Amino acid sequence: METEEPQKSISPVKQAVIIVGVVLILGSGTVLFGLGTNHPEAADALVMLGNFSENRGAEGLAEPMLKRSVVIREKAFGRDHALVGTAQNELAKFYDRQGRFDDAEKTYRKSIETYENSEERSWPMQATGYNHLALLYHAEGMFEETEAAYENRLAITEKHCGKRVHLVANCLEEIADWYSAEGKFDKARSFRRRAVRIRNPGLASFDNPLPEVRRSIEEQIMQTKEAESTTPASDGTP
Repeated sequence: METEEPQKSISPVKQAVIIVGVVLILGSGTVLFGLGTNHPEAADALVMLGNFSENRGAEGLAEPMLKRSVVIREKAFGRDHALVGTAQNELAKFYDRQGRFDDAEKTYRKSIETYENSEERSWPMQATGYNHLALLYHAEGMFEETEAAYENRLAITEKHCGKRVHLVANCLEEIADWYSAEGKFDKARSFRRRAVRIRNPGLASFDNPLPEVRRSIEEQIMQTKEAESTTPASDGTP
């Protein structure tokens, strides 16, 4: 009976050599094609190589690649361009995954500021940046900061989409889930009600005098909070 040969793992040193070799090849290729190592496409490649390096355990190589991608895009497009914000966001996510809270927070905020100053239609990325911040703060148990980040995300989405679209409803539901996980059930129910009204424009008024309309809305709200129904309806504020 044949036995399978165990897979050989690549040592960190060999991984580093491979990655550096790829970077050198990338640099030579961009020069040969007349693009140069400061071309925006080189920044795109550096992001991919940085993520590849991190996945192979070579975090020390990943960080300078991701930083370099930010510098290249700043030179190519200017500091207040949406693509610079995207590069900053990639760097922030790297810090986040590495558990480097201060670096992640600072870089997420830089990317949000870049998106805000950008002339591009980059508000969705700005809202996503606040969502990343909320998740970062939540992981650290920072309630007030998490709440503020979620509120900023919601405000940006409502500003650009209006208050009665499904994208806003998605945001409201995610915030309701977070409040529920934090034991803030009254707030969770409030946000769920708002989401239900958006998804059911024909039943928009919770105070509609028609019993069947009000009952329909109440039933939909109750269906979304079954997991909360066994817990007293307390705001949970100490």
